[in-house]
Amino acid sequence: MNIECNSDLALLALRISVGYVFLFAAWKNTQNEAARKATIFDTSLLFQNLQVSDRMRISKLCAIIGMIMMYLGGISVLLGLEPRIGGILIAVFSALGMRIHAIKAEEAKQAGESGNLMGWSGYSGHSAAEVKNWGFIGAGIFFLLGGVGDYGFGIDYLGQWLAPTGR
Repeated sequence: MNIECNSDLALLALRISVGYVFLFAAWKNTQNEAARKATIFDTSLLFQNLQVSDRMRISKLCAIIGMIMMYLGGISVLLGLEPRIGGILIAVFSALGMRIHAIKAEEAKQAGESGNLMGWSGYSGHSAAEVKNWGFIGAGIFFLLGGVGDYGFGIDYLGQWLAPTGR
């Protein structure tokens, strides 16, 4: 196999794994009423400075937008349909998710420091999830700047506009 073929296969593996993670997580966040409520609650952590009524209304709208970003970003990258748009959706969503995990990690740390052992477990998990999102931000930026290679549907109008001589 030549280097270009290996690169395209590596991109395919990255696309499948990132696309799967985003589609699976979006499905888990929307699969039932309890999951949707939890997603809205987590989103509300970004708006703690607002009054409760405004916070919940804005959180619900932003949670819906976030789930659309996850589904579209995952499908886009997985199938190679406008993957640069999918890449930016994944990067932006991951940056916001990183902030939510940081808030939840701090809450869990406080619980752990007050003697709750599950607090330390939550702190560890949210800290790891926060750092994991850096990888997804990097992958999203990679897809934004580089596209997804030869294995996909190849619809990349944004890529043709950004780099008309590239593939």
